[in-house]
Amino acid sequence: MNHSEKTNLVTRSITGSIFGLLIIFGILAGKWYFAALMLLAGLLSLHELYRIVLAGNRRMYFAGMLAGILIYCSITLMAMADQAQLLKMLAIALPGIPIVLITALYQRNSKAFTDAALAHTGAVYSLFPLALLNILNMPHIFPTEYPQKILLGFFLLVWTNDTMAYITGISIGKHKLFERHSPRKTWEGTLGGILFTLLAAWLLWRFFGQLTLIQWMVTGLLTAITGLFGDLAESMIKREANIKDSGNLLPGHGGVLDRFDATLLAAPVVVAYLILSS
Repeated sequence: MNHSEKTNLVTRSITGSIFGLLIIFGILAGKWYFAALMLLAGLLSLHELYRIVLAGNRRMYFAGMLAGILIYCSITLMAMADQAQLLKMLAIALPGIPIVLITALYQRNSKAFTDAALAHTGAVYSLFPLALLNILNMPHIFPTEYPQKILLGFFLLVWTNDTMAYITGISIGKHKLFERHSPRKTWEGTLGGILFTLLAAWLLWRFFGQLTLIQWMVTGLLTAITGLFGDLAESMIKREANIKDSGNLLPGHGGVLDRFDATLLAAPVVVAYLILSS
């Protein structure tokens, strides 16, 4: 590890620690605080994504942002609602599709539908997974003593995989994993991240409980694998745009989208598994 890599690791560690404490505070403060924090993170991620893919199309930017907010609020309120209110909560998301397509009708360019597709896909990609995380914070869905521990455990698994894959990769990584999209990722770093994430899952079972050992271990494995693909997917977006980071809000990490890339693909898979296995 050279001096530049050591400096970057220190910067990443400081930023990551502050970021982690903010997430932990949101979880402990209550479901509404966490929901608001994830909405903010999702909107910042979507803002960065739209800067990359929409090329300054302000109409589609605002239409997509509105669609994303509707999607997020719908899923979040569904997680908090009782059975009788579920369809009403779902209905909040439905105007998102026509809003984006109607906006596209007023564009005077040859790629109006392409921009509409990018706007809507971006809204789903950035906000839908973060809205799903609110499900893990609901005691009526996960009837355990402290469902917040499941939510916190998921973030700890994501952070463990990200941190240990990075450290292992820059320390002993030699064999490229997916050079076309992420030249610095290695097989050694990937396997290191998975192994340490499984260890973290075992520790969560020992100290957090709430789930069975099998559930924690499967959650750890799913988080590591889908988190890797989340990282690669965002790298693909950035390479197509020929940029290094999605933004510069988080020193050592880049933008908010850079920090949440693994979470955005891991959350739907993990939430689906936990619902089906409970």
